[in-house]
Amino acid sequence: MSDVQRLPPDPRGRVEQPHRVGPMSGLPSDDEASLNELRDLVQGRSVFTLQFTDEYMEGVAQDVDQRLAQRLHRGDFAIQAQLDLHGYFVEDAKQQVDQFLTTAYTTGQRCIRLIHGRGRNSPDNRPVLKEHVQLWLSHGRLSRMVLAFATAPVHDGGAGATYVLLRRSTAKRHR
Repeated sequence: MSDVQRLPPDPRGRVEQPHRVGPMSGLPSDDEASLNELRDLVQGRSVFTLQFTDEYMEGVAQDVDQRLAQRLHRGDFAIQAQLDLHGYFVEDAKQQVDQFLTTAYTTGQRCIRLIHGRGRNSPDNRPVLKEHVQLWLSHGRLSRMVLAFATAPVHDGGAGATYVLLRRSTAKRHR
């Protein structure tokens, strides 16, 4: 960086606004998503209908047929990508999930699998990552990309994995 030279200012006095490009284009920022979520909470609107037990979790976005989660749980959709979170601490896992879902969404993938484990090696045998995955998928910026999620069938990870059905990317729709 020592040999980098600063460009001279524009003689016309104009200052260009930075142009936002990349996979995050068209998605709300974390602050915007938080404000939208707070607005929904204050107005009594729920974004997701949730079910959560030790062996099963499911979330369905508002105005989406509940049967979609059942189809997802049965494995009716082809898995296009997966992310294994074994060995990650919560903050690192959140970053990985955020990056993975954003990439999947912007590239037009629809069904993915998150492998979070059952919590057998966690303190108190509690499924820490599983609980956080449910929160991340149903709240905040990531929830705007998700149609539904459900525990994977036993042959594909059972209570240690979650299938996620993503919305169609707006970038893909306009092409």
